[in-house]
Amino acid sequence: MEHSFAERLIAWQKVHGRHGLPWQVDDPYRVWLSEIMLQQTQVATVLGYYARFLARFPTVASLAAAPLDDVLESWSGLGYYTRARNLHKAAVMIMEEFGGEFPGEREQIERLPGVGRSTAAAIAAFAFGRREAILDGNVKRVLTRVYGIAGFPGEKRVENRLWELALSLLPESDIAAYTQGLMDLGATVCTRGARAACTVCPMVDRCVAAREGRVGELPTSRPKKNQSDAPHGDDDGRARRQGAVVPPSAVRHLGRSAVPAGVRRQRRGRSLARRARRGRCPACVGGIRACVFALQADHHPLARGDDAL
Repeated sequence: MEHSFAERLIAWQKVHGRHGLPWQVDDPYRVWLSEIMLQQTQVATVLGYYARFLARFPTVASLAAAPLDDVLESWSGLGYYTRARNLHKAAVMIMEEFGGEFPGEREQIERLPGVGRSTAAAIAAFAFGRREAILDGNVKRVLTRVYGIAGFPGEKRVENRLWELALSLLPESDIAAYTQGLMDLGATVCTRGARAACTVCPMVDRCVAAREGRVGELPTSRPKKNQSDAPHGDDDGRARRQGAVVPPSAVRHLGRSAVPAGVRRQRRGRSLARRARRGRCPACVGGIRACVFALQADHHPLARGDDAL
């Protein structure tokens, strides 16, 4: 009898998956910390930061009691500092609203700042053995290819379909191995573009994308926006970005909204550079000492247009 998707994945993970990672424990604080650090950051990069952060803040109580400046300083180098701020807010919330006990249900975990549905599900599965489905970028890539699901996964219709599929595939047991297997398969085998290692994939004989030669096409890329028909030439290069030229008179009349976002980011980067040379960082509540980007303002998240700070 043919093994189910979940059975194949669990068997593969136990032999070929990633093991021995420091966050592969049932301590919810450690699992949560790893899931936040791994957002937008690769495992190899996180490993060193994870150990140092835990040494300084070994419990959720110690994290909640720490000044935000200290948390940001320990996060220095990982980037996306909103994650560190949300981590600190969530620790305070756990202490105040959950009596210092990490919540054990996905719906409760999802209430924490910086935690979405998929991250909450991963924490619930790893730390508490809850039967919850995850749907991060790696999982979307695996499911769209194996089941031949076209359409940009960021579209609500496609995303809802993927959530339904992810829920239907959940096993009755071994949820931690299954969840880790999905992550591992997407990260190490079913990788981006046409570089996927299909010959060693446990799903190759049932994968629609492999059978139809569509591995490079799935998941479907984000649809391109319609380009403006506006002319592209201005003599002084004052505001030439995103297919539009904004005359100075229009900027004066319409205000900030008339300037393309790319130009605003460039100007903001120059402004940050000037302020950093004076020893001030306008973006970081932790102050100049906690900002590793302050002396390299061109690399600061605000200079890159990261308004989420």
